[in-house]
Amino acid sequence: MRRIGDMTDIHALTLDDNDAAQDDQHPAQRGRPPRLIAPQALAYDGYRWHVRAWACDRDDFHDSVLTRIDRIKPGSATDFDSADDLEWENFAKLDLRPHPGLTEEQSLAIQRDYAVKEGRRQIDVRLSMAYYFIMRMNLDLPDLPPARAQICLNNIDEVRKVIDDAKARSKARILERKGRSDDLAAR
Repeated sequence: MRRIGDMTDIHALTLDDNDAAQDDQHPAQRGRPPRLIAPQALAYDGYRWHVRAWACDRDDFHDSVLTRIDRIKPGSATDFDSADDLEWENFAKLDLRPHPGLTEEQSLAIQRDYAVKEGRRQIDVRLSMAYYFIMRMNLDLPDLPPARAQICLNNIDEVRKVIDDAKARSKARILERKGRSDDLAAR
């Protein structure tokens, strides 16, 4: 068993192949059983590091906060295709704008703060990381006072739909692949 000392420990074990690792969670998370995951990528959301991984027990991809994994143990090979993780493989274009409730003076200040050109700033974000960006920037809270919100996500409904569609397509691809491998095993 290895204690997570830094991110290279988890990278050395599994990021380059389909091998799984058992994660033993931090004491604050000890209510759940250890998970068998196959890490695929590391991502930083501006505050915390996340491990993007195949969850062997759930047959899907998810994120785990790296600091919540206390120890890892090498596991066995797993059967998944990282190309099925459409939330990781695809991006959304976030259309950021100064909050419409700001005064002209406040809006100009926010445009300078966020490098807004012609009233908008568009950023490409992985679908799997868009959630963290939206939450950290409070873009999901339409009732915040304009001076506190500062910016708004003009296309939040579209972004949510793209994320939901990617989740559904990933799930369908995984089920189709699982069905094919079950058919082959039955032969």
